[in-house]
Amino acid sequence: MVSASKGVNLDFRPNLKESAEFYAPWGDVRTVKFDAWWKDHQHLFGETLVQEVSAVTPHPDVMHLAVPLNQTVSKSLEQIEGLIKAKQTNRLKDRGIDPAAVKSKNIGFGQYELTRGVEIRGATLNDILMTLATWIDSNQPAVNTK
Repeated sequence: MVSASKGVNLDFRPNLKESAEFYAPWGDVRTVKFDAWWKDHQHLFGETLVQEVSAVTPHPDVMHLAVPLNQTVSKSLEQIEGLIKAKQTNRLKDRGIDPAAVKSKNIGFGQYELTRGVEIRGATLNDILMTLATWIDSNQPAVNTK
């Protein structure tokens, strides 16, 4: 498909096909309200940074640690690494995945990262999902960089 005014190729179907696998875990966003979608898909999103915790979160993919500041960093990191690996192995087992059968222990712990510092607002995210559905339905280009 070519735009008559600029001679630009507007056939984005190949891009949609290429990005389909990336967004497949999102399911069909066109037929569900955001709150219901978020309840079933929030596991796809997660922060991937180490930070000081001032309040405990009930998220199943988060582990809270107390790190002694009076021991060496290398010793703390060694201990933290062991705790994380054990927790990841247990989370995989909880999800019915054999830890020995996967290359990475962090598989399935969130494929998308929310922008740091952004507050989750259901109505806004619902609008975004509806926009994405409209975008996909009108055969527009992929919204990811892949």
